[in-house]
Amino acid sequence: MTNQNANNTHLHYSNLFKKTLEHLEENLSPFIWQVFFKNLSFKSFQKNTLEIIVSSTFKKNWILKFGLFPLYHSCLFIFQQAINIKLVERSYEILKIQGVSPSLKLSSSNKFSPYFPFKLNSLYKLDSFITDASTEILLHIGNIIAENPGTKYNPLFIAGPTGTGKTHLVQAIGSLAQTKNPLLKVVYISAEEWSNLFISAIQHKKFDEFRRENRTNCDILIMDDIHFLVGKEACQTEFIHTFNNLFQNCKQIIITSTKYPYEIKGLNPFLQSRLSCGLILDTKPPSQQINSTFLKRKINALGTNFSNEVQQFLSNCDYSSLRELEGVILRLSAFAHNNNCKLSIREAKICLSRFLKIKSSNQWELERICKHVASYFDITPNTLKSHCRQRTLVLARQMAMSLCKRNVPCTLVEIGKTFGGRDHSTVISSLKKIKNLEESNIKIKALLTRLQNTLD
Repeated sequence: MTNQNANNTHLHYSNLFKKTLEHLEENLSPFIWQVFFKNLSFKSFQKNTLEIIVSSTFKKNWILKFGLFPLYHSCLFIFQQAINIKLVERSYEILKIQGVSPSLKLSSSNKFSPYFPFKLNSLYKLDSFITDASTEILLHIGNIIAENPGTKYNPLFIAGPTGTGKTHLVQAIGSLAQTKNPLLKVVYISAEEWSNLFISAIQHKKFDEFRRENRTNCDILIMDDIHFLVGKEACQTEFIHTFNNLFQNCKQIIITSTKYPYEIKGLNPFLQSRLSCGLILDTKPPSQQINSTFLKRKINALGTNFSNEVQQFLSNCDYSSLRELEGVILRLSAFAHNNNCKLSIREAKICLSRFLKIKSSNQWELERICKHVASYFDITPNTLKSHCRQRTLVLARQMAMSLCKRNVPCTLVEIGKTFGGRDHSTVISSLKKIKNLEESNIKIKALLTRLQNTLD
């Protein structure tokens, strides 16, 4: 290539990058644009790789963590192809970022929010949020908020262990609200990201803009993991003011954490009080019903064919979260693909033996009997296992214990553990009482027989 051609090529791609920056400026908030993107400069474009010069390590790290999606989006829009990107500091220490695939799925809107460049994940939908009887309220409340944000349930606080669906739920609420009203401005951000932007705003003397972005330009604020504000007093104080401003203007506030507000040690008491003034819901480790639904959905998506026996085995394992179950499915799928075989139950157990706590067959049978009896009496298994002394519940519990003793080769301690952690003496007493009732009351005997016959 001649020098003239090389210069023309360089100029062409330099102009494309200039247009990329113009596209970014149109679609980012003034604060984000001024601080992180305005001073980016073109270095080169070779072998489908765009090299961009960044003025500092701080800006490079921020773009790597928070700004890649808008940068990729603008590059795709202007260059009309998938490219690789290298961020180059002034010292020319290069960190390469893999290019985005041409099949990258953007959200329904091509315009980034004019407040924060953190996009809602388009894969998170309320329709795909898996529930059981105990968590259906989450979907119900989510739909109400999406229909009329800032009215009935404000603020909404979701507490629960990591990996139990909090982020999926709150992003799905935001997405549905925007679908119903495209003019709504939804801010989704983690507490850590929010605090980083707060500090950056102070450092770059952009504090007024930061406040405006948080308050005036926001209809729904969704903040993940608010417990990360602990130990950051200035951030907490600013967030209290942000909260009050949004709340007083009937803007919807949705917060998540691994703990309830009053359990977050180190959180400003006033902020704890504000977070507790609305509706507090919780997510829990997945039930077997949720595990089963998720398992079927995931293996269908992967195109993996697990036998019914393997699926049953996976359902019998204890999982702290759906993320853990997803990891198990991916591990087994990779194992089967690598060995070019249909996984047997023995191979599945070997593959997962170091990673999962597998329920014993006794535990599984005890739970099955408990659910069977609870279903007959039209109560939940948790109610059956509770310490409620209502006469009907006591009778149902005693019958369930009797069926467990008859059908499962287990100890009294195991039965007691299944039924709310009762000790073996309580189990002995319950078994004696139901035995006496069975011998003296023909209706009780008939009911026990019916439960036994319908157990299998």
